Amino acid sequence: MADLTGIDVFEGSISAGDHTLQILLNLQGNGYGTFAYLKSYHFEPRSSHRFTAIAGKTILVQVVAYEKGGRTTQLEDRLAVRYQEVVCDRPFTQAQDSGPNESRSASDGGASQD
Repeated sequence: MADLTGIDVFEGSISAGDHTLQILLNLQGNGYGTFAYLKSYHFEPRSSHRFTAIAGKTILVQVVAYEKGGRTTQLEDRLAVRYQEVVCDRPFTQAQDSGPNESRSASDGGASQD
């Protein structure tokens, strides 16, 4: 599972308009030897993100769990979630073969336009 780079949760058409993506991650610590205590850590962050689907375009919403802070940040406070949206100028098809022409991103559930 450490080599996992992504999981496709939904791939299909949705109606144009505003939508809310809600997630619940279930993460378990892993460690051995000196770091065996990490096995006792269990995280279940919940997050949501609003996005707008535009008729005739494809949108990819990526959810990224990452570690924030530094060495002095408590382990329990390091987990964060950010969202990145990629919008393509063509409708969704099962075999997407060209790159995006517009990108928007949001951090910690907020929305911002790049």
